[in-house]
Amino acid sequence: MTLSQVVQGGLPFAPQLWWIDEKGCEHCNGSLTPLNEHWFLRHHGQVKIDIAPFVVEMSWDTGCVEQEAIETAKGFLSELDLAIKVHLSFYLHGWAHEVYGDTFSALERIEEIQECQSVFILHETQISTCSPSDIHYASTKIRQSYKSWERTSGRFDHLDQDELVNQLPEVLMFRPDKREENLMFSWIGMNSVAAKVYGEQWVHDSVGMVANRSFDDESSVFADKINVGISRTMISGDPLLQHIRTLVSKKNQEPFWVSYERLLTRYVLRGGSSPVVIANINPTQHVDVTLAGGT
Repeated sequence: MTLSQVVQGGLPFAPQLWWIDEKGCEHCNGSLTPLNEHWFLRHHGQVKIDIAPFVVEMSWDTGCVEQEAIETAKGFLSELDLAIKVHLSFYLHGWAHEVYGDTFSALERIEEIQECQSVFILHETQISTCSPSDIHYASTKIRQSYKSWERTSGRFDHLDQDELVNQLPEVLMFRPDKREENLMFSWIGMNSVAAKVYGEQWVHDSVGMVANRSFDDESSVFADKINVGISRTMISGDPLLQHIRTLVSKKNQEPFWVSYERLLTRYVLRGGSSPVVIANINPTQHVDVTLAGGT
């Protein structure tokens, strides 16, 4: 059987795993060990095609993939029904995972990615600050957070119970330290992106700490960079919408990209205490930030 025959068989596809080697030849294999997958992707320049009944996932390393392998994979995607959902998992200085609702968009994205395969990263964290009017085009989650801030005029005690239940598990809160020289974590939701990336122990250790000191030396550069927007909102009181893409490096794990939109709003707590800035974050691949300076 070939990949073309898989297409001809129609939906739903039978679950199967294919590898396209450096010569563009197709091989239908069972599951491999993580070490073997790593070797095929990162050293032999092969492409993995994982087929599910209504979804196709394509994985490759942009830096070492062989041209014959990528072209054969693109040819396979071009034969699929336009409405097939395609997942792209690619390594470009770190792993990135994106989902496309049609094959045409996925093929366009592959072209964009491969065009910047040799681009050197100047900054591992890239931030784009949006116009205030862009809030109305943001995700539902971000728009609802903005409406809550607007309705309460930034008074935390005016948030209703439903708003608290929906927001608190996912947000980060920052407040100034006693000297008002540094930003500290005053709250980290257990369902927040930060908690999912760094883990439960990091959350417990970080609450009450100066934000950039809760990371290791490498990640503290990331913290310093994203704290600029938080300080800006803390001083001005104006909400700030940003798109952020950052490369995360953790011990014993390959680096990976995290991209998200972030709404920063300033709230006053009960009793007129010092204000806090709430960061409401929505993970999304659709950010107006270049990937490794190329797309």
